[in-house]
Amino acid sequence: MQIVKKSKGILSNDLNIAKDEAALRICQNAEQYLVTLVAGCSVTDFPMDAICNIRVPSEGIVITDCKVIRSVQSIGGVFVAFQTTSQVERLLDRRTAEIEIIQSSTPGLRVPASSLIDADYETGFADILYNNSGSAGKLRVVVVDHDREYAIIAPVEGFDVPNLSTIIITNPNTISEGDKVEQ
Repeated sequence: MQIVKKSKGILSNDLNIAKDEAALRICQNAEQYLVTLVAGCSVTDFPMDAICNIRVPSEGIVITDCKVIRSVQSIGGVFVAFQTTSQVERLLDRRTAEIEIIQSSTPGLRVPASSLIDADYETGFADILYNNSGSAGKLRVVVVDHDREYAIIAPVEGFDVPNLSTIIITNPNTISEGDKVEQ
């Protein structure tokens, strides 16, 4: 673990080689392995051959279909190794990266959590502002799921808005209902 903590996150392509620095990387570009220690979990949370999606926030990508190829109980959590053939080229120059393991997902319309107004996560309702023919309209929505960055919303029963063509105002604190929306 100490070696990983001391290593550089990105390998440089500098032609000057210094003592004890990485100078060579062997890449086969067909598959990659992501290895991590997940605190507070056990091997039952990551069974062999299970499939997870992994988000790499620094790259803005989600690596789909990551297969658990090793899951070992360790001090402080579980040591998990994933194998994938997705997004290999995006991480070739990285030795380490911060990742988020997605173990569940919710289908629906994803919006930034900051676009919700007066969100009540206990009742599952919030308001949003949207572009209603050039002016800001307020709309009640159902909050289906949420995390610290995003919320999955759906129309209130009996309505068909919001939908994929709805232009949602993501910074509602800068405008009020009825104000003209600038494009």
